[in-house]
Amino acid sequence: MNEGREPLFTLEETCVKARSGYATIRRAVKNGDLDSVRAGRRVLIPASALQEYLSRGTTATTKAPVPTTPPLITR
Repeated sequence: MNEGREPLFTLEETCVKARSGYATIRRAVKNGDLDSVRAGRRVLIPASALQEYLSRGTTATTKAPVPTTPPLITR
């Protein structure tokens, strides 16, 4: 019945597969960083879009660089 169709993941499934938080995935969809399709009120992520998103390395598991100097405190 589902032959020839690409798998679609819910936001919750996408969070698990991407090892990211719900807000991170929602933001990626809203910003256009992660392609999605709408089915009524549901937002679904195509498997190919998730793979592309993960290959770009734009997940919450990517850490920001640590500053090398301490911040200046002025009073």
